[in-house]
Amino acid sequence: MIQSVAKLVQAHSKELHTLKSKDELLELFATIELEEDYTISAKDLMSTVLTISQESSMAQALDCLSQQSASRILVLNARNKRIVGHLTFDTLLRYSMPEYISHMKSLSFSSTFDPLREIWQKEHTTKIKYVMDDCQSLIVHENTKYFEILHTMLQHHSHAVMMLIVKTAVHSGMFEYLAIWSAQKAKGDPKTILFAFIVLTALMSAFLDNVTTVLLVGPVSIFIARQLQISPMPFIISEIFASNIGGTATLIGDPPNLMIGSAAHLTFSDFLVHLGPIVLLQLLLLIVFLMVSFQKQLISTNKARALIIEMNPKQVIKNPILLHKSIVVLCVVIFGFLMHGYLDIESDTIALFGAVALLIWARSDVDAILKEIEWSTLLFFAALFILVSGLEYTGVLQKIADMLMKNITEPDGIQKTSILLIWTSGILSGILDNIPLVATLIPIIKITGVSIGVQSVYPLWWSLSLGACLGGNGTIIGASANVIMVDMARKNNIPLTFRSFLKYSIPVTLISLGVSSLYVYTRYFLF
Repeated sequence: MIQSVAKLVQAHSKELHTLKSKDELLELFATIELEEDYTISAKDLMSTVLTISQESSMAQALDCLSQQSASRILVLNARNKRIVGHLTFDTLLRYSMPEYISHMKSLSFSSTFDPLREIWQKEHTTKIKYVMDDCQSLIVHENTKYFEILHTMLQHHSHAVMMLIVKTAVHSGMFEYLAIWSAQKAKGDPKTILFAFIVLTALMSAFLDNVTTVLLVGPVSIFIARQLQISPMPFIISEIFASNIGGTATLIGDPPNLMIGSAAHLTFSDFLVHLGPIVLLQLLLLIVFLMVSFQKQLISTNKARALIIEMNPKQVIKNPILLHKSIVVLCVVIFGFLMHGYLDIESDTIALFGAVALLIWARSDVDAILKEIEWSTLLFFAALFILVSGLEYTGVLQKIADMLMKNITEPDGIQKTSILLIWTSGILSGILDNIPLVATLIPIIKITGVSIGVQSVYPLWWSLSLGACLGGNGTIIGASANVIMVDMARKNNIPLTFRSFLKYSIPVTLISLGVSSLYVYTRYFLF
């Protein structure tokens, strides 16, 4: 069924691109003549069309197709079948006709709210149900002024998909195994383990998105800290800082870098040459700062260290078959993230492929896994994206950008603007999503480059990247990885509050922005 639907979608993508109503969808399906190699029969197709004709909206029609797609994959309970179907159909749409996804994604994802809302209402409160009702009503009305705001929110739902993959892998015992193995390699020394995790997190963030990185390393570090009978706080805070610093080094490490690289035609090697040295310096300074700050908390008893060294990592594996399947899917997804630019496939599409494959292959209890996902965090992201988009629509971000760039044509204007850009974008990134901020500043820098020379504005590009990426360390809402880790801490009864985070984040951010300013001035203006 899935193969047939995919072939139908791909074969008729041009017609689907123009659809605006359920009636037009029915009319199109009525004209389709099936070839001999289709696995779906004419009777099944007519049954689908008749079912769709009873639905009241395009979103419900897609919902129906989604459920039919899932019904032929494996035997699932009603809710699992529906959820897997939505993910499957969304994946097929993304892969088969990416040019149509901006319209279709909103509708297919909208229908997914129905089963999720049922879960949230049972697990939390009816207030969340009302939030989802409002979100769904806005999403299906594409012509409203709110659609673009919510479309931005939906572009980040790969966070939820990666959570789905990770939560499925958790049931195998994978992260406990990795935790014990890495702790034994470090001979149970907390300082050595912390150092290794800082470097590992920074390195992973340079090639993966920050959210994926912290979702993978966070559970491992928390488990190690528990086994060593020390507070997991140093690990959580360190990994937040390392993920944001490491992501600054490369073209694919952070979304602002991708935007800047595309606008300024900068390559992967350009970022490594210009930002690699300063990121290495920032990482060294971070390690020194954290080791000094947490030295009293990184003391474990000899008994705890001996116990973890004597543990057999294989004993914590709960499901060996699921472990192997999870490793395969995670490796494929990570490889896809690294190669998505060459494959010309969006990273969230790759994540969807991985989630669907793992759920089908592992035959997991989707309902149980969904209950473990940090829905409150995802709702927080949704609200934050709407608020920031409101600032963008009202022109607040544009006014800030104009103020930053107004003196650029004066003597030493590039120099002053570069330093100002680091600090302004850094401070704002601590309280706002940095993507709309960078998107607002990019056209202004490009226009400036036309008037004073493209080569002259290169320091501005590097300043914008440093400020936007490093500024995310300023608060617990400064970057997506921060929010994910804080919610992970809360679920593990680790008292990480906004105020306690500022105790470490303010010095780290000030040092990062100060060193970045000195680096930009020395490298591009002093000599």
